[in-house]
Amino acid sequence: MSFISQEKILKVLIGFNPWWNSEQVPKNLTKPVKRLAFYEVSKIFYHPQIRREVILSGPRRVGKTTIMYQMIEQVLKSSSPKQILYVSFDHPMLKLCNIGEIIDVFENNISNSTDELFLFFDEIQYASDWDIWLKTLYDQHPQYKIVATGSASPIISTKMTESGVGRWTQIKVPTLSFYEYIDLINIPKPSLPKGIKPTSLNQLEKQELTKLMVSLSPLQKHFHHYLLLVDFRKLL
Repeated sequence: MSFISQEKILKVLIGFNPWWNSEQVPKNLTKPVKRLAFYEVSKIFYHPQIRREVILSGPRRVGKTTIMYQMIEQVLKSSSPKQILYVSFDHPMLKLCNIGEIIDVFENNISNSTDELFLFFDEIQYASDWDIWLKTLYDQHPQYKIVATGSASPIISTKMTESGVGRWTQIKVPTLSFYEYIDLINIPKPSLPKGIKPTSLNQLEKQELTKLMVSLSPLQKHFHHYLLLVDFRKLL
């Protein structure tokens, strides 16, 4: 049991969840561009038959938290703001609490629903016994939908074999891909033959290879910029 009072925990949670009062996610948190991982999360999160918790893993500063805020923005279109809880376990006070205590504070003071709740846990690897709590919430509360992030991918993967099998899906979020980059800066994508793969380029006829290289040549300068100059943190 945490020695931190419910009042102090509630004060932190109110700061993390501005939509409880404003009914919207601040625009500076959601960003205008959605990464491919956002659509993968949405597909699992809203799957009509298969229920899974989702864990976004990957290094810091690749956009995991932004994806969570974009998911919250999407949930707000059809659900009450007070059904949504966002928690960052990066906060020094919340590192001293377990997930069950935080949910109790939320349900006792904020949530006006006994039905579906949407729980978003950021940097969950800092939470005490996080894997056991995710297992417990999955088993005992089928009405909860949960998304979490973790920057310690090896730990997430290890725990998945112990508690996560059949309960959660891990989605690895890489740094911004070149495809996402040119989409972000609105560069037209060339039309390529269907089914073409880098591993099959040596099987192309010389004429086909030349045609392919010509179609891709406008992207060359953007690829150099992508490799050398782009600060991905400003884009995500």
